[in-house]
Amino acid sequence: MYRSLGNFLAAGILIAASSATAQTSPALASDTQSVGPIAKALGLPGHIILETRLRNEYADQEGLEDANALTFAARFGYEVEPVSRLTFLVEGEWIEQLTDNFTDTVRIVPGRPVIADPEDIQLNRFQVRYAFDEKSSVTLGRQRIVYDDARFIGNVGFRQNEQTYDAASVDWAASDHVRVRYAYIDRVNRIFGGESAMGEFQSDSHVSQVDLTNADLGALSLFVNALDFSNSPINSQLTYGFRWNRTFKANDWRMRVDFDAARQQDYRANTADFDVYYGKAKASIGRGAVDVAVAGEWLQGDDGFAFQTPLATLHAFQGFADVFLRTPAEGLRDFNLGLTWKASNPPVGKSFSLLTRGHIFTDDSGSVLFGREFDALARLGLNDWLTLEFRSAWFDGRDPRFPDKTRIWLAVETKF
Repeated sequence: MYRSLGNFLAAGILIAASSATAQTSPALASDTQSVGPIAKALGLPGHIILETRLRNEYADQEGLEDANALTFAARFGYEVEPVSRLTFLVEGEWIEQLTDNFTDTVRIVPGRPVIADPEDIQLNRFQVRYAFDEKSSVTLGRQRIVYDDARFIGNVGFRQNEQTYDAASVDWAASDHVRVRYAYIDRVNRIFGGESAMGEFQSDSHVSQVDLTNADLGALSLFVNALDFSNSPINSQLTYGFRWNRTFKANDWRMRVDFDAARQQDYRANTADFDVYYGKAKASIGRGAVDVAVAGEWLQGDDGFAFQTPLATLHAFQGFADVFLRTPAEGLRDFNLGLTWKASNPPVGKSFSLLTRGHIFTDDSGSVLFGREFDALARLGLNDWLTLEFRSAWFDGRDPRFPDKTRIWLAVETKF
């Protein structure tokens, strides 16, 4: 199997950007806390938020007609300059479709694949934050919550409609080596928008994490996510686990190792009975602008139920083609190999990065092949406010439930 992956990657590996680039699209997924250029030019105390993304997503899926989703998304708002350590932020979101030959989860077009960017105009964030100091704060209201790489808790920044949370959250730096995060989530405003039956989770959930760092031992995080959704009991679950990583440096070389593990059980509204596990191991080595990483991720299946992460930024995991947004009942094993490269002084523009990654997907035992996928991503930052992106995914399905799928994205992003 691993020899097959080597052949698969050899046909297409280019060079790549840092793996963080693949997690979210930065233009529509960043917090704002300093005075922005527009507000400064107008002499306003605070930060005007203005971010846009024009994107075409091409979808070719076996058994369906091809689709092109040309969509435009904009976020616009204002963050008041801190007064007595209090900061207020309000932000709207507008998603417009410029083509209509695709299913967007709200509007169904028979015979066309799903591209989950429905039209919407809504309040994206509406929050007040009190800062105890530069590293500790409490935030109330509709807000963005992202823990680490968004594997368990994220904002799905890749899609045009961002996932935000009606929540109360605390971020406390107890010391230089200890950080505590907690959020009570009353509602999850999902990417499908207000007109969709799937548009929100009615929640009574708690997420918490303690981060411990030590220069000699690395970084250790302990987390507990108790998710309870009254309108989606299948996603109610108790998950607890740990994440550990450490970076090593020798001369011009660097190496990083990561290990994650978690256990998940049914919780509150969920009437099922399951007890499943998750594990990930990753090693990367790099020099200069280039990094090579090999990783294995395992999500267990047990008697028809499998390890799930319903609040994650799922596009960043198990391939850009989004074949496995929900873990199959048999579980999932993802072995992947990636190459990344980032140019700090490109011949054109301000920054340029490339990413390629190949995946082999099987059931959790490794005995049933689901398919293979090759992904590529290129981002060109022309200046401080304009970025071009190319992203692609080719999934070769080997199971009737997971047909062949090709996705290609072209995007123009602005951030002022």
